[in-house]
Amino acid sequence: MEATIIAALIAASISLVISLLSLYESFKKQKTQRELFEKEQYVSFLAKLYELRLSNYPKAFEITDLIRKEKGENINPEIVNKVRKELYAWKSSIVSLIISYDTIVAFRDLRDSLNKNPAFGEKYAKEQIDKIWETRSEFRKCLRRDIGLLHKKNEI
Repeated sequence: MEATIIAALIAASISLVISLLSLYESFKKQKTQRELFEKEQYVSFLAKLYELRLSNYPKAFEITDLIRKEKGENINPEIVNKVRKELYAWKSSIVSLIISYDTIVAFRDLRDSLNKNPAFGEKYAKEQIDKIWETRSEFRKCLRRDIGLLHKKNEI
């Protein structure tokens, strides 16, 4: 009788070990599937984000392209006002949800430089012109960087 009990205990032990190994493998497979699902969701999210950026960012390039240095290294204050208003309208759309932090900072810097009144009535001081030009260039660079992520190889 002791032999049958020992045999039953051995069989139960082996069965328990196999069950524990199966449980471990099941949890491991579930974790792997969850990670794969999260990666797929992230890639899908990035694709939608890039699609929205590609459809909305060109408008900002069109708007900021209006800022040009005229003869005598001046910028037309009327155009600056127009650009400022159009950029506000552009930013208040869905762009607020898809714009990156660096681009928001660059937008704010550009907005601040565009909000300054011309130092000499209808003419900007050289420092103001340089600041507008610098912040415009930085803003456009950040927009390009946001879209340029499409061309980088991301480790996901």
